[in-house]
Amino acid sequence: RVTQAFFARHCDEFLLEWLPSYAPELNPDEQCNGWVKRDTLNALPASDGELRRVARRGFQRLARQPPVMRQFFAHAGLSVT
Repeated sequence: RVTQAFFARHCDEFLLEWLPSYAPELNPDEQCNGWVKRDTLNALPASDGELRRVARRGFQRLARQPPVMRQFFAHAGLSVT
């Protein structure tokens, strides 16, 4: 409900695309998660908090690589404009 309300208020600012939950190969989010998992493959976090920090850093590094993100969408057959 919270997400739907947000998009209702900002529908002129965003284009909402529904991604199939049954086909992870068509969901760019799955590509992002896989990239971060590979990026943190050799991490040895000593606590849950440290694991969260390692994962957050991985997503922050990914966010600074728009060409990689565009490839994830292209892989799913989606374009980013």
